[in-house]
Amino acid sequence: MMERRRSRAPALLPLALLLWVTASGASAARVHYLEIEPNMEPVSKPLDEELNRGFSMPEAVPTIVDQAYGFQPEQIHLTYWGSPDKMAVSFVTADAQMPLGPPQLLLLPPFKAYVKYGLSNDTFDKNATCVTTSYIQDQYNWNKSPSYVSPYISHCLMTGLPAGARVWYMVGWPELDTWSPPFNFTTYNATENFPFVIGVIADLGTSFNASQTMRQLERTKPAPKLLLNMGDMSYADIYQPTGNQGMNPKEFRYKLGYQPRWDMLGRMLQNLTKCVPMMTTPGNHDVEPQPDGTVFASYTTRYPVPVDKDEVLTLLNKHSEGHPSPDNGLYYSFDVPGVAHFFALTSYIPNDTFSKDTQQYKWLEGDLAAVDRKRTPWLIAFFHAPIVTSYEDSFKQVECMRLTYEPLFYKYGVDLILNGHVHAYERSKPVYNYTLNPCGAVHITVGCSGKPGIETGSYALDTKFVDAQPQAPFCQDPKLLDKKPNPMQPLRCHTYQPDRGGFCWNKQPEFSAYREAAYGHGLLTLLDRGTAVWRFNRNNDHLRRPADSFVIRRAKNSPCPNRADIWP
Repeated sequence: MMERRRSRAPALLPLALLLWVTASGASAARVHYLEIEPNMEPVSKPLDEELNRGFSMPEAVPTIVDQAYGFQPEQIHLTYWGSPDKMAVSFVTADAQMPLGPPQLLLLPPFKAYVKYGLSNDTFDKNATCVTTSYIQDQYNWNKSPSYVSPYISHCLMTGLPAGARVWYMVGWPELDTWSPPFNFTTYNATENFPFVIGVIADLGTSFNASQTMRQLERTKPAPKLLLNMGDMSYADIYQPTGNQGMNPKEFRYKLGYQPRWDMLGRMLQNLTKCVPMMTTPGNHDVEPQPDGTVFASYTTRYPVPVDKDEVLTLLNKHSEGHPSPDNGLYYSFDVPGVAHFFALTSYIPNDTFSKDTQQYKWLEGDLAAVDRKRTPWLIAFFHAPIVTSYEDSFKQVECMRLTYEPLFYKYGVDLILNGHVHAYERSKPVYNYTLNPCGAVHITVGCSGKPGIETGSYALDTKFVDAQPQAPFCQDPKLLDKKPNPMQPLRCHTYQPDRGGFCWNKQPEFSAYREAAYGHGLLTLLDRGTAVWRFNRNNDHLRRPADSFVIRRAKNSPCPNRADIWP
């Protein structure tokens, strides 16, 4: 039952989690899959102008400035490679180039990068060679702007790791004797990993708010064991090629940008991601189309994902008119043993029709059919653009994707769908097809982790609800939203809910539990196979006083056939 009073946490909850749920000022509620109390009124928090500032960090700020020299490793981050015995580590060396002319790839060095690792900080008895690559972002052939040639980007796969152990590692170049300091991480257990804490961010960028978001996550206790980053990572494309913030010419939107912001992002993330694995999915600002049809070059080269469980590959995606990209690294899944099956999708495969006859849909259908809910009782989706939102700016923007994918999510009992894109926070009650449904998924949008303002450098959050915009032109004529061809959003679908006003809604829907425009991040704690705790922390608040929190409890006698097999 969903209650308006603060939920009473079970007696066996760790003290820190008890504080999360019952903190003074938190809006906490219980969610059972048996029933939802109908008199729980949706919450909409008014905008606090002091929280709506997204100033971009200048390049000289120590958090993002380049402090490495030559082949000294930097921008180090971990990627969980799908099983406790494997962990990938990525790092960057050397300097980027910005030629004013057609860019040429860097010649790869004649020697190999390595990772060495072991079970203490002075014993590194294992090592692995790394795959080193580079990429170009061709802007010269768009409008004679400076292009970008990336530094060397190396990816290494550590294997044979013992489960539940602290592992120490160093990355570098043996021939040059340039190594990182020793860092460490803890591998997951082989069978069960409860309680499991997950940090959730999206739409980060390199603003002062983004830096505050990361500092909040670094201070979280108990510390996250996984970080989900749901796209729009660097916002390099909202900067002019010279590095100045401001709108590029309309015909070059998304195509021009300032690629060094990707390097700045990696430096800002490193303090957390050198010891906590980060799993990513791309957003629309990560597409960065090039004249030859290449897309996602920065994202896929820097942030590999475990599509192939045995090696780290960074394959580029290239599309042509009328043909989608080959989807390399744009969707994947992984298990945390005994806890959850996670799957990442993308809303931005160029020319995707979001039909069942696509590579992504067919892959997902097979992936979900193979999930063993007794072994991984939680099923969690994460991708950039929300299929359910009541904010005006992105309203029904991926409705075609929802119409095709939501029945599949429902069939297999997806518990949580985590998104970004909308630069605000919103949480739903369990919902299916825009209707309260105790067997549906809970949708949570956290696209407010730091996105810088585009024009003024300050106001960057989405603040308008669609139910406050009844006279908006697209509400009267949804065809105004159709902008084809558009590689960012190639297709629009129009659906109507007459009880809420038609295409646009005239009231906050009953399934929208909480919405607020404020910078922050999410924390999801999976306590056991039937209980999860969610909290949304605003950047300006104390970590023990979340702005919004709730508890999911799943009874063994749930009437939902799509979750009947989560109990042994």
